[in-house]
Amino acid sequence: MTQLTDTGFERTRLIERLAEIQGDARAIFGQDIDLSSDTMDGQHISLFAEAIADLDELAELVWMSFDPDLAFGNSLSRLVKINGIERSQGAYSIVNLTVTGTPLVLIPKGSSVSNASGTVEVYTTEDVRIDETGTAIVEAMPDAMGAISASADTLTVIKSPLFGWSSVTNTAAMTVGKLRETDQQLRERRRGSVSKGNRNMTEALWAKLSDLSGVIEVSVLENATQYTDSRGLPPHSIHVVISGGDEAQIAQTIWASKTGGTEVAGTEEYIIIDEVGNEQVMKFSRPIDVTIKVAVYITPLSGYSFSTASLIKEAVLDYLNDEIAVGGDIINSALYTPLNEIGGFAIDRIELAKGNEALAEKSIYLEFNERISISTNNVEVI
Repeated sequence: MTQLTDTGFERTRLIERLAEIQGDARAIFGQDIDLSSDTMDGQHISLFAEAIADLDELAELVWMSFDPDLAFGNSLSRLVKINGIERSQGAYSIVNLTVTGTPLVLIPKGSSVSNASGTVEVYTTEDVRIDETGTAIVEAMPDAMGAISASADTLTVIKSPLFGWSSVTNTAAMTVGKLRETDQQLRERRRGSVSKGNRNMTEALWAKLSDLSGVIEVSVLENATQYTDSRGLPPHSIHVVISGGDEAQIAQTIWASKTGGTEVAGTEEYIIIDEVGNEQVMKFSRPIDVTIKVAVYITPLSGYSFSTASLIKEAVLDYLNDEIAVGGDIINSALYTPLNEIGGFAIDRIELAKGNEALAEKSIYLEFNERISISTNNVEVI
């Protein structure tokens, strides 16, 4: 019987409901009644059992919707508002394009630019007019959210030809976006959000920064010693590395959360005005994109096809973009797991390289402020 007990919710399954109603029917009409599935009585009872089982399932879902570790979808989205947070709806990758051409030529919003292979395509977010020097800078983004990346100087193909527009490039790597927050990611962030009022300043600061609009990723590092540590952090300092988000909001959050006497480190500076009218310089850093190259050596087996290589590349990109955070470690052996799920080949070895390093069968350890930048052009299947 579906019920609430001292140990929690107990749900009766469909097969149990069916047996229960069949037993009641035999008690009334006799043990010799034919209730097999191809009889009218059997089908009639099955309809009743299924309807009641649906109500059992609904009751269980209602029960689960009150538990953040069990709720999902819209139920979880509503539940976490109690903690003062909301599900992140995702973010677009963003890049600044440098365009050149005839002075005063107008490049309209929605103009398209891609890399040489056409695997990454972005669209300008506003109209821009080339200035008197023959250059202009305009923001662009893909037409879909997610971890879409492009290294510096790779977006060079004009897909929307226009008279007077001669060239385009991105002098810096694309700021990588993210997909809509999954249930599991939201549950983990909810657990972290309870640290907002924590006496540990770094945990509280991380929780508050993570909840800012547009923030994709954040880490808060601390050096509590009286010496400069191995990461270059000054004594008694914190260093925020954050991707996305408004600079003013980030700076104000750091100022409101840091303890007195704590130095803030970083490559970006933003001046805020405190409550008594004094200027305060807040510092933080944006992640530094580093190119990662991957070579997967395989032996084709039964089931291998021409599309397998593309599936391997996609699996590598999905794993690295989804699992490796800023300052994270790329463990060589961990890449075998998503690739083995594809099938049709045996992995002989996987080689990795960071930046201009030579490919080798090794793991890669990012610096605390480094973020991976990788595209299909950086993944080779051999």
